Amino acid sequence: MSEKVNNISQLHPFEEVVGVLHELVDDGGVLVAGIGEVNVTLPWDLEEKINGLIGCEIGVLRTDLPAKPYLWRLIDDKMMADGGCNEPKAAMAA
Repeated sequence: MSEKVNNISQLHPFEEVVGVLHELVDDGGVLVAGIGEVNVTLPWDLEEKINGLIGCEIGVLRTDLPAKPYLWRLIDDKMMADGGCNEPKAAMAA
């Protein structure tokens, strides 16, 4: 089922978005990721790679590489080691 998302951006080559991954939404056949305070379109093949990182701080970089047009990274891997990103930080600190 698709959902309508407002204010969607598309990354240009060498542009990166960094922030907490809030959601992944199918917006009329387009994958939209809520990262930080922005919504960006991403290729569908990234969905399976970052779907488990909801609540984590990530970075997504658009490249000019034909084989890898988008690269992603986990910013705070300590969160994953502490039990995951889906839990609030305050609960993880307890």
